[in-house]
Amino acid sequence: MLKETFLSEDKDVPDRIEHGCDIIVNDDGEIEQYYNYLVYYFSGVGFGLWARTYLDDLGHVTLHGFASEQGKRSIGREAFETEKGRAIVQYLQRRYGEVRLGVVDPFVFPRDS
Repeated sequence: MLKETFLSEDKDVPDRIEHGCDIIVNDDGEIEQYYNYLVYYFSGVGFGLWARTYLDDLGHVTLHGFASEQGKRSIGREAFETEKGRAIVQYLQRRYGEVRLGVVDPFVFPRDS
């Protein structure tokens, strides 16, 4: 008999995690901006759902995505009221102090979601 063993509560993990660095230099070749970040990609809730955190500020992660492939309206809180949506938020909450949705006036998910 096969038995599943989980070392943590992570039963719904991202499809993929990427590490990236964006370096912006001025005309003199000096670094003006340096972004070192992780991007988590998820499926099953909305379209193109991803979350980004910057490694110099690991206190929060921000979710982004669209409601559907056809309508490029930003994904709303209601997408995270499903079982899959709650699992994504909980996955991120185990790693970050704050999970946000959107950048301008972001919604912060309560810890019990």
